[in-house]
Amino acid sequence: MESPVIPEHPLDRPGVVKIALGRLASEALAGIGPHCLCIATRADATAPPEAQGRMILHCRPITKEAANDAYRVAAGTHRAAKIKTPKP
Repeated sequence: MESPVIPEHPLDRPGVVKIALGRLASEALAGIGPHCLCIATRADATAPPEAQGRMILHCRPITKEAANDAYRVAAGTHRAAKIKTPKP
């Protein structure tokens, strides 16, 4: 595979770019769980020197339902609302 970007498939959700990860990155994500939310950002001041200039994935395990809900919010078809905490 020349590019890590996987070509779009007719069943893909619109606007999603899929990137094939290397073996080590794939193993690290598999260790998080079957579903995770990942946000990619540029390395910031908290990243080690060897990560500077690279993109960093911030990953958190979530349920499949939460992943679908997060996608709907990101796609703009649903909105997120802060959960109100009950007053004591």
